[in-house]
Amino acid sequence: DQTDPSEFGREVHALLAGDLSPDTAAPEALRLAAAFHAGDWGRRAALADRVEREQGFLISLDGRLVSGQIDLWFRHDGETVVLDYKTDAVSAEQVPGRAAAYELQLRLYALAVERLAATPVDRAILYFLRPNIPVEVAVDPAALAAARLRVEELFQAQDRLDFPLRTGPHCRFCPHFGALCPAPRMPDP
Repeated sequence: DQTDPSEFGREVHALLAGDLSPDTAAPEALRLAAAFHAGDWGRRAALADRVEREQGFLISLDGRLVSGQIDLWFRHDGETVVLDYKTDAVSAEQVPGRAAAYELQLRLYALAVERLAATPVDRAILYFLRPNIPVEVAVDPAALAAARLRVEELFQAQDRLDFPLRTGPHCRFCPHFGALCPAPRMPDP
């Protein structure tokens, strides 16, 4: 049984990328990968004209360098899709709230794919593997413009060394909460 969520997430990602033999994977990682592959998005990726997995990127957004690693993007039936796997231990009821925390990340991935593939992204999907729930994230021009603005705000905060503390339910999922972060402890839900 996996106890380290980060290590488990890396194992599932490696399995989904084809970089880990199923013979060495944990049963729960195999179950999550199999459920994804059997679902609609897994089948679409399997039929895609172009598939890129675990693609690293470094792009300039308005003169600011942004880097990351995209779990999966593909072209199928003339549609370009960016998909990000999440191994978060969430229930179906918790998915919408957790998805909101990842929207900026997925929009940045869409901007990166647009730059890398010279084509706009039609759909962006956060795929929560444990409850087996996909969540579509808007990647229309207004949403991508807002993402660019948020990146600029983050860089400006970094330049000023001004990072106001914004505590909330999302803090419970942060590895720094209760350790390096000065946020006060919150009662459990």
